Amino acid sequence: MFVGDFNATPESSEILKMSAQYKDVFAELGQNDDFTIPVGKPDRRIDYIFTSEDVKIRTGEVINTNASDHLPITAELVLKKK
Repeated sequence: MFVGDFNATPESSEILKMSAQYKDVFAELGQNDDFTIPVGKPDRRIDYIFTSEDVKIRTGEVINTNASDHLPITAELVLKKK
């Protein structure tokens, strides 16, 4: 799993490469418009949670707070049984 500020939008080459190998939690949930920056009036998404195929994605959420220059993200994930 990879989590953090990638400083790149979903259509950037960096994120497209990551998405080819890992599941983008917010994209999988149809939440590509859950923007995280700037805090005052978010207009783009540059923060991500990427996971592998063996993880089930239940929820993803952007938390509304002014504690940072980015809005934090969270997700509920469950390991799939083998």
